[in-house]
Amino acid sequence: MEAAWPDFPQDGDTDAASQAEQISLCTINLYQGYGKEITNRVLPTLNQHKPEPSLVVSQEAPKLYHRRHPTFGTVTDLSKSMYKGRSRVMASRRGSENLGIWLRDTGNAADWVFTGEEEKFDDLHCRMCSEAYRFAQVFTVASRNGNSKLKIANVHLCGGRFDDQTWQPEDTTRKDFMVDLLTKHDPDIVLGDFNAMDAKVSTVVVEKAAAEAALNARKSSSKLFRLFGKQPAYERRLQNFYEWRQQPFQVLREAKYLPVSMKTVKTTYYGAGADMIWYKVGKLESKSTAYSPETAPDGTRVMPLFHACEKQDSFITDHLPVCATLQVVAGPEETTE
Repeated sequence: MEAAWPDFPQDGDTDAASQAEQISLCTINLYQGYGKEITNRVLPTLNQHKPEPSLVVSQEAPKLYHRRHPTFGTVTDLSKSMYKGRSRVMASRRGSENLGIWLRDTGNAADWVFTGEEEKFDDLHCRMCSEAYRFAQVFTVASRNGNSKLKIANVHLCGGRFDDQTWQPEDTTRKDFMVDLLTKHDPDIVLGDFNAMDAKVSTVVVEKAAAEAALNARKSSSKLFRLFGKQPAYERRLQNFYEWRQQPFQVLREAKYLPVSMKTVKTTYYGAGADMIWYKVGKLESKSTAYSPETAPDGTRVMPLFHACEKQDSFITDHLPVCATLQVVAGPEETTE
């Protein structure tokens, strides 16, 4: 079992009053619940991060039980095994996705609580998305002592296997989505599945290779490559596609957000990075390197080995979770409300 990184603040390192101004949080894509008994394994896996997460957000949370997939748990089943919280289906005429939020509720001063706005979740449709709309779920939490409030955006951006298949150079969906989110809601934390990895967290070489692999999965692009190799037209298309994947991160950096540093940048089954935690400079600072547990306490792998042919009940999901601890540095007068 992989241990937490040494620079993590550990339980007991600080008193409850100071811990109350920190928030330990995780993001995890749950693969629609097709993995192995996620209702019993998700929280123990995330709790390997120390201090244990105060907040967990999820993308692709399970929606309904399916008789062909007996491990396909319901939202209710998952919620019973998680912290106090809720999951909501974000729906549109073209598709839907279940996004979840769970808060630890132990009664300790270090806990965070939903504000009176927990029922107000804002939907941001990702325009031009090919297979399904993507959404942002925006909500506010407060430290139990009332000193701090944080507005948090749980996101699942366009991109990935299906959206990549219909990408065109004129598409600005990913950039527009992030601009809309920051302009309309001004969140303190943006976390979730970005369907790409910031090249400054990974490297340009790695992210260009990931972009090329995704681009060549398209029949038209792979045929062009086979026929002509790396000709100028192909190179221009690849550069445009790479830039499209990087646009949300450029928007975040220009708006004075920073990502939590990561030791594990390949967070998906397909060998690419997608899952990140960003925070607003001046409001928060990072207190840990992002932790991505690769096994559950019982030894079950969180996600299968890259392109391994494995039964769906042998792993938990197709993404690694990303967990980190942030410290509030702004006073009450600078809160989002």
